[in-house]
Amino acid sequence: MKMFQATVEVMRDQIGSTHYWNGTSDLELECASVRLRSRYKNHTSPWIEVQTSPKDALRTVFPRDRLVEVGRNVTFCCILPVGQKFKKMYLEWNGYNMDPAYSITNQIYALTFHLNQASGDSGIDIKCETDKATDGASVYIGYPPGDKDLQCETRDLESVECHWNVGRKTQLSVRNATVYQLLGSPCLDGSKATCSQKVQVDVGERNWTLTAKNKLGRVELSDSADLTKRVHMHAPVRMKASTVNARNVTLEWEWTVHQYNNLNITCQVNISHSGTNTPNFGVGLDFAVLNDLIPDWNYNARVRCGTTQHFWKWSEWTSISFHTKGDGNPDVTSLQKPLANQSHGHIRDYVVTWAKTTEIPQNRTVPYYKHRLELNLDTTEEYIVTVTARNINGSSSPSTITIPSLNLGMKLHKTESVKTINGSNGGFSLSWSASPMASCGYILDWCPTIGDCSVEWLKVPPTETKTFTDGVRYSLSVYACTQGAPVLLERREGYVREKNGLFKSLKTKQWDSDVEIFWDPINLAAQSAFIRGYVLYYDDNNTGLTVSTGIVTHLIILMLL
Repeated sequence: MKMFQATVEVMRDQIGSTHYWNGTSDLELECASVRLRSRYKNHTSPWIEVQTSPKDALRTVFPRDRLVEVGRNVTFCCILPVGQKFKKMYLEWNGYNMDPAYSITNQIYALTFHLNQASGDSGIDIKCETDKATDGASVYIGYPPGDKDLQCETRDLESVECHWNVGRKTQLSVRNATVYQLLGSPCLDGSKATCSQKVQVDVGERNWTLTAKNKLGRVELSDSADLTKRVHMHAPVRMKASTVNARNVTLEWEWTVHQYNNLNITCQVNISHSGTNTPNFGVGLDFAVLNDLIPDWNYNARVRCGTTQHFWKWSEWTSISFHTKGDGNPDVTSLQKPLANQSHGHIRDYVVTWAKTTEIPQNRTVPYYKHRLELNLDTTEEYIVTVTARNINGSSSPSTITIPSLNLGMKLHKTESVKTINGSNGGFSLSWSASPMASCGYILDWCPTIGDCSVEWLKVPPTETKTFTDGVRYSLSVYACTQGAPVLLERREGYVREKNGLFKSLKTKQWDSDVEIFWDPINLAAQSAFIRGYVLYYDDNNTGLTVSTGIVTHLIILMLL
């Protein structure tokens, strides 16, 4: 028998009224008889039978359909029907170890469980087995709400919209789901961690309170915010390319919220070709002009916006695709093979012109399928070369390059000598001092030092080294880009990787005790590495000899003693 005791204070003006007392028993009340009595000073009332343990129970296991928080202990009882004998109580939960049941009376048995993990929607069954039947009850184990990090904003300047992190799942069924209230009003989409209410959006901070409650507990979240400084705009709608030209396009859009027309808005326009975000500003901004586009080109653009003053968040992106018109002036900057979608229309041919600075230009037409032209020029003179592409819309603006004379532009500035450079990972790493002559940047070219040098315009990613060949000496030149001919600043020679196998064989001559060892010099074209000298190793089984020479020597004489 277990006794609970509590004191209830009654004021004079409460005499004669009804009073309440709540007590919680570890044992379900259906599992035992309950008696109650009261005492005032030295006066004790007789016991009153509040509930009598059932004698003829139809259901034998209690409590039934109980909702319990993870980590709690719960005691279940089994009331035996008349004429039945108790066998065992158990929990239908794989891997759960339990103590044997104990008897409260000869008709009532009990067992306490420590429920240390969630049960899920289906619950867990507790069974009581007698000699004639088996009965059971279900228990549902879960968590109280664990929501946190409330953040409120406005999207339409007429309501507050709050978001939060749900945290740990309660593991409860839909009928026991968490109920949310914002400012005391129910949330329709609380299970999605969002809730909105119509409010008057005024200047000034205000407390926003969210309550999350289920049958196992309650949590209250708060956020203090001035909604006029937390405007999260909706994305632009009905966006269109209203004016499409060859090199510029006007994008227009609309707003679903009328109040946006009074806001100072900043929008970002992202273009697929460049990948850059171009900012645009304005009150009620609803258009943007895109310049410097490529004619006859497919574009994907997208726009997102936010408030300029008290910027809070960007809106979602709104996307659009458009195609610029063809143009009579497509840009051609080199004689590399163009991609199919970069020609601004089908190219019919190229026109190449060249001339000394004081002469009338000569020209030659190159078919569209060729992308190079060799010219025999006087290397002592400076030339201006242009390339123009032609399509059905007309001719491009000419691309121009100035070729310096060998006796001027191709001489090293400051009369510096050629330096060597070592390769690394199949390529070269270059750096040089800044030059005041470089008004438009720098030019770098490279080609094998020996043999024909065919210049190819090629953009090489940092990790791609297929342009260079092991064992080949390369000449690399750095020029200052000027308004006229480029000025050579620096020249280097090197191998990306040096290779062995320079010598074919050694030759010898002997006079008495002297031996002459010699070899053929290796010409530059055959050198697969820098030759900085020679080392000869000699061994007569008793003593060893090492001889080093300079780079010019091709002869060693050994005197054998």
